[in-house]
Amino acid sequence: MAGKSRYTDEDKARVLALLEANKGNVKRTNRETGVAEQTIRDWKKQAEREELTAPVVAALPAAREDVAKQMEGIRDKMLENLEAKVLNDELSGKDLLVGICILTEKLLLLRGRQQAERKQQSRRLLIRLRLHSSFRDTWDEPSPLHSSVTRK
Repeated sequence: MAGKSRYTDEDKARVLALLEANKGNVKRTNRETGVAEQTIRDWKKQAEREELTAPVVAALPAAREDVAKQMEGIRDKMLENLEAKVLNDELSGKDLLVGICILTEKLLLLRGRQQAERKQQSRRLLIRLRLHSSFRDTWDEPSPLHSSVTRK
């Protein structure tokens, strides 16, 4: 992706997925992708304001999964090489385990967010259905779900 002046929706989604895995760290995402820091910051702001284009939003789940699979592959190779590297004094077990833990944390962030988004969509649908039925049945009694949503 480095060196491009224009990016596809899939490129943008992949960078945003890496940004999520990097806990919003723009510099680290820049080093990993080669995309200019300012471009990443602009995309981050768009995502925070929910101003991403529909094609980018549609590409995000696949990008997250792609990034997660790539990280899983790297983590698995690190696990395979752990014993040999430590026995040959090429790398301390601590150093390799730190790398494995970092990749595992990023995977959890990516995959956990997908599950949380699905749960949130289900809750929104349930709230809409509940609100619709409560407004249809009684206008003066708010739904318990509605009152819990308005507090947040």
